[in-house]
Amino acid sequence: MSDAFRDTGIEGYLSDPDFRAWVLEPTPAMEAQWKAYQAAHPETAGIVAEARQVLLEVRSHYNKVGLNEAEIEARLAQVRAAAMAPRLQWRPRVWATAAVLLLLALSAAGLWRWLGAQRPAELSFATGYGETREVSLPDGSKVQLNANSRLRFAADWEGVQDRAIWLEGEGYFQIEKQPGPDTRVRVHTPSLTVEVVGTAFNVRAQVEHTRVFLTEGKVTLRDEAGTPAVEMAPGDLVVYEETHPEPWHRGRASPEEETSWTQGIIFFRERPLAEVLDRLGALYGVAFEVPDSLLSRPVTTGLPIEDLSLAQTALEKALGVRILLAPLPEP
Repeated sequence: MSDAFRDTGIEGYLSDPDFRAWVLEPTPAMEAQWKAYQAAHPETAGIVAEARQVLLEVRSHYNKVGLNEAEIEARLAQVRAAAMAPRLQWRPRVWATAAVLLLLALSAAGLWRWLGAQRPAELSFATGYGETREVSLPDGSKVQLNANSRLRFAADWEGVQDRAIWLEGEGYFQIEKQPGPDTRVRVHTPSLTVEVVGTAFNVRAQVEHTRVFLTEGKVTLRDEAGTPAVEMAPGDLVVYEETHPEPWHRGRASPEEETSWTQGIIFFRERPLAEVLDRLGALYGVAFEVPDSLLSRPVTTGLPIEDLSLAQTALEKALGVRILLAPLPEP
């Protein structure tokens, strides 16, 4: 990654292949690299955020329009005179009112061709420890990824009836109503498949443990063993433990407990401290040291997702004890 483009404005970022790769096809290594870059150059925070927004909006526009190169050139020709207007000031509100002009400006730099040529058959997204992220699916549905999570799906769903998504970690899904009765979205976890038509739900997927909470609509759960499918209604919580003799566990839960993380807070109500620490450990990539006698103690509190030190302090105040960070166990 070069610093040379830092003084060239937003166009420098948009033209940088490392920056485009980070925004459009991020990996954990890229996330760490750009996080370090922004920490070293805090003055770039605003322009980096705007450049990210432009790239994501252009890709969303490109995917939705579905035009070929000739059609795009024809459409751009209709507004080419607008390119001679005074230079746009790059602010978020400008994109909302001048999407065509931005597409034209990017086309002049050849970026829309790069977006089309580099658009992969499959898209993948990941979050680091203490990080959340919103992802748009090809049909306009939204997924909010919790920390330490991964999501992948086909880049194009046009004409596809079986729309598959693979999740590791936790995500809150808001799925648009599908175009036909035979079209399904299926969310695959390591142990379970969630079949959706149009609905909102939360999935927390671990290696042998999947937890599904339904906010609205209807979903069907199927396991790899072929046991009878489980139908869910709003407010239902289903926990599937692959190695348990009775793998299906069904009950009711509140949105506050299951989806509050989408608002930046993890809420626990009368949960054992051991469970709370396991959850925080998975989100932050850390381990904790507390006396064994406290692990069964019930905890009711809300903890922030994106600030480990604040979460640790809040938990210590709620319990009235000192909680120490410990080295992660060897894998």
